[in-house]
Amino acid sequence: MVDGSLRILGFILSQALHLQLFILILFSIPLVWLGMYAGGKIHHKMSQRHFGKMVSVILFGSGVALLCKHF
Repeated sequence: MVDGSLRILGFILSQALHLQLFILILFSIPLVWLGMYAGGKIHHKMSQRHFGKMVSVILFGSGVALLCKHF
């Protein structure tokens, strides 16, 4: 907790974290919690094999997107 507090203080002092960004972060927290809840429910209903395939497809897709963005 101390480490996180010092990190936030450092971001504020370096002006990397300003009020608008802080408000945006606060508003996004409930959406993150909702996504974690939904992901946990979906993950527990899948077989490990299906989950592994899904993760592989997502990683492959993000890799292709990054390559397309680079070139």
